[in-house]
Amino acid sequence: MIDQVVDKKRCFGCFACYNICPVDAIEMKISDEGFYIPSVKDNCIECMLCTKVCPAINSPKRKNPLLKVFAAWSLNENTRLQSSSGGAFQEIARAVLEDDGIVYGVAWGKNLNPEHVRIVSVKDLPKTAGSKYVPSYVGFSYRKLLDDILEGKTVLFSGLPCQIAGCMNFLHLKKVNLSHVYFVDLICYGVPSLRFYNLWLSHIVKDGIVTNINFRDKSQGWSKPILKVEFLRDGNIKQYKRRSGMDFFIQGFNLNYFLNNSCYECPFAGLPRLGDLTIGDFWGLPDDLKDEKGISVLLVNSTKGERLLKLAKNKLGLKEVNTQMAIKGNLRLRVSHLEKPKHRDKMLNYVLENRYNIIKTILLLRTFVKKVREFTFKCIKI
Repeated sequence: MIDQVVDKKRCFGCFACYNICPVDAIEMKISDEGFYIPSVKDNCIECMLCTKVCPAINSPKRKNPLLKVFAAWSLNENTRLQSSSGGAFQEIARAVLEDDGIVYGVAWGKNLNPEHVRIVSVKDLPKTAGSKYVPSYVGFSYRKLLDDILEGKTVLFSGLPCQIAGCMNFLHLKKVNLSHVYFVDLICYGVPSLRFYNLWLSHIVKDGIVTNINFRDKSQGWSKPILKVEFLRDGNIKQYKRRSGMDFFIQGFNLNYFLNNSCYECPFAGLPRLGDLTIGDFWGLPDDLKDEKGISVLLVNSTKGERLLKLAKNKLGLKEVNTQMAIKGNLRLRVSHLEKPKHRDKMLNYVLENRYNIIKTILLLRTFVKKVREFTFKCIKI
């Protein structure tokens, strides 16, 4: 029996080992830091498939050239406004479903923790709208996807780049034809700790029950997002509402304090990409293309990606742009490295110890210092 699949500091929590194990000897647990990690059980038969499938050990080669880049948005205004950026994924997924395909995306699950879900009907697609900002529970999605492929279904799988890598390795080991499998990877800055997220949420709702979270409400515009948490307390619906940058969960995210260790040196950031399509917010868009309803950046990375986009072209507004414009405002399209804060580990220990007020005070101070530095730099530049 092996002790562990991979060092937890390198683990992405992609669930590939969990799906590949022939005897279900792997259990996914949440680490002290708040990330999904595999735990090997006593019934392990040492087949070593878990290490073969692990993208931290065997990273898929990124061969996809960047073919085209677009500013993209849904032509359906409701879909666009419900989405965090331009609603491009929703329309691409809708086209697959209308073509009798199946979509795998991320929805809010039990206790408002994200999880991968299998979508077979357009009416269920809105569940996958909006940014989730914390790791999703993938479960046995790769196994379900394999069953769909073997039944001859067209399948779209969307997720973070590390999840795409894990899914690709899983399907490669299963030796299946991927001609009708489309991968859509999201531009990911990094995933914050689930323990930090749940600590933050518990102090907002206290003894209430969370009913909805919107990290990027666009009621005041795409560039000025509002974070909203709705919860039920004492029989009444209440709402927590903050400008995104004024909320301490987002402050912790922006300061890189609570990301997974593997996010600081992500092998799947930058270019080229693993997915057939890559989707994210089109930050850094020039004024003549800006729209406060939201704009997605859409990278076409393969001929399959071109085919997928063609399937949805009547549902999308598209404006082809150059690569530099696309990567200008998206750091993780340019670099794999993120600076790891000196006290990152200590901050996560504070989370484990439930020292909410200390964390909040530190984040407020660090955010203030960061803003002063940015302002000073701008003045010096001028």
